[in-house]
Amino acid sequence: MMTVRTNEKLVLSLALGALMLSAFGFAGAGGAETPACNKKASRGIEYAVMIHVTLEGKPVAAAQVEIATVHGVPLKKLKTDQIGVANYKLTPGDYIITASTADASNMVKITVSATSSVAVTVALTPTAKP
Repeated sequence: MMTVRTNEKLVLSLALGALMLSAFGFAGAGGAETPACNKKASRGIEYAVMIHVTLEGKPVAAAQVEIATVHGVPLKKLKTDQIGVANYKLTPGDYIITASTADASNMVKITVSATSSVAVTVALTPTAKP
């Protein structure tokens, strides 16, 4: 029979724990990527973003709305409803909201914080015609 001392038990327990974490894709800082089953959970809480699109102070129905990261990675394309509003949920961070119609467009940068929802107005600017 083998006798194991308390310190050796702790070392064995820590090594076994690290091995199990590594096997499931949790390698710690600089380690393996989060497993696919946990990607959604790791994204964090999403907050409502209400986007109002206007032209000359009036709501614009059916305007195209595009949401992208500040690095230009597209996330979602939406259309405004009959009162010029598009809704979406985003995790905290910085985003670019671009709204457009056939003859007007504009973009705004928004910051979604971890404290509340965001309401933003994108006032369209008429596109110059040649």
